[in-house]
Amino acid sequence: MRSNLIYTIYHNGENITPPKGGRWIWSKDKFDRGLLMLVLLLFGSFLALTARAQTGVICGTVTDAKFKEPLIGATVSIEGTTIGAITDIDGNFRIEKVQPGKYTLVASYVSYKTQTIKDVVVIAHQEAVVRI
Repeated sequence: MRSNLIYTIYHNGENITPPKGGRWIWSKDKFDRGLLMLVLLLFGSFLALTARAQTGVICGTVTDAKFKEPLIGATVSIEGTTIGAITDIDGNFRIEKVQPGKYTLVASYVSYKTQTIKDVVVIAHQEAVVRI
C-alpha cells in the first residue's frame, strides 16, 4: 500500500509545496537531523583516528640466558591485560597499539622460569625495545 504523505518544506517562514504530482523526499526537520548526524559521525571518526594515532610499540627478542638461542613461541604479555604476542622463529615479538605509559611485561615459555620486566616505558609513535 502506497503512502500519500506529502512532506512540506519551509523557506524563510513560507510553506513551499512540492511540484505538481511530486513529493519532497526530505522535510526540513529530517534534513536538520540528517545534517546533525553527519556532523556527529565525522567528528566521531576524527576522534577515533586521533586517539588511534597516539600509540606506541613494545618489541624485542626472547633468548635463552645460557645458550643465547632464540626461544620460538615464547609468550610476552602486558601484565594485567590480555594484550601480548608470541615470538617468531628468531625469538622476536611485537606488541602494537599500546597506549603511552609505564608497563610490566611477563615472558613465559614451557620449562623456563617466568620472567617479569618492570617499568617498560611506551611513548607515542616510538618503539620500546626489550631484550629478555
